[in-house]
Amino acid sequence: MTPVGLLTIGQSPRPDVEPTLAEVLGETPLVCEGALDGLTREQIAELAVPAGPAGIETRLADGSTIVVRRDALPPLLRSAAARLPPAVRLAAYLCTGALPDTGREELLLLDSGALLHGTVAAAARGRRLGVVSLPSDLADAPGSWARHDPGALYAAADPYGHGPSVAAAACELAESGAALLVLDCMGFGREHQEEAARACALPVICPAVVLAHTLAALGERTPYETEQE
Repeated sequence: MTPVGLLTIGQSPRPDVEPTLAEVLGETPLVCEGALDGLTREQIAELAVPAGPAGIETRLADGSTIVVRRDALPPLLRSAAARLPPAVRLAAYLCTGALPDTGREELLLLDSGALLHGTVAAAARGRRLGVVSLPSDLADAPGSWARHDPGALYAAADPYGHGPSVAAAACELAESGAALLVLDCMGFGREHQEEAARACALPVICPAVVLAHTLAALGERTPYETEQE
């Protein structure tokens, strides 16, 4: 069975994301590589920045999180993509933010952020949007989501267990008038989607679930494999 590649901007593995993907993809092997894999604690610390537009928060292998410099990621992600086995022809970024191409031409690389925004665009259609964002990204979230709903509402939640709960954020948004919720971080999994839906009885879009079904829709064979036959 052809493996599917996963590229995280932090460290592999991603036990917070992979179960949601495996739930849909079944026995398809998942191969995860991280931009920060192989770096020492000191090297990782040098990449850290305060929360804000210059940084992006991600998960490390020990479960802790760090905000890393966006401008440091392109070469690290290209190295991570190069470490994926040659058999991997289909892969995805485990991040909802815009990230650079890896330069690996034979790799069909999915932009998870674009998939999430496309799903929201198709579902929103005049509905009041409620965005659940990482605390570190909350101030910058309107820059991403106002195009779908200029009156979108925002609340913070932390999928990594270090901050506000998803249920509390969902209730806050529902009480303020949101009609559709989006979880704006790949760290939010199926369990967070279900938690939010139970708390507010609203439809909830989860990026990991969107990605899982897109990968399943593409199937085991990519266009690159078809062309070579």
